[in-house]
Amino acid sequence: MKRDMDLVRALLLAVEEKGDEDGRLYINVGSDREKLGLADYSPFAISYHIGLLGQAGFIEVSPLLSAEGYGEFDIERMTWDGHEFLDNVRDAKIWRLTKEGAKKAGSASVGLLAELAKGYAKQMAQQMGLPIP
Repeated sequence: MKRDMDLVRALLLAVEEKGDEDGRLYINVGSDREKLGLADYSPFAISYHIGLLGQAGFIEVSPLLSAEGYGEFDIERMTWDGHEFLDNVRDAKIWRLTKEGAKKAGSASVGLLAELAKGYAKQMAQQMGLPIP
């Protein structure tokens, strides 16, 4: 399976928005896809990408197994790195530009995406007249 950075972004947005006051979010990928705004993705793809987010250090997560055979996850919190990446790619326009830039560069590594997003955000701030060096 290929890594889907749109799904990565959508999952981080869901964790931030739907997590409790401690940042904790319990997800059953078989039944929670719609309420998390992930209905377009398969339970397997969601499970796979939650695992990737844990490996990348963007979330602290404990995988569980549901009675339906789909993945259940106890996301304990988003990490500093997860928040930093999400803050870079949160804006839909910046995300669109970032993906276009990565496509032109022929690479979509997390590091490149974050740097491109920072660059586009900086460019937009400068266009608004903000004093960004």
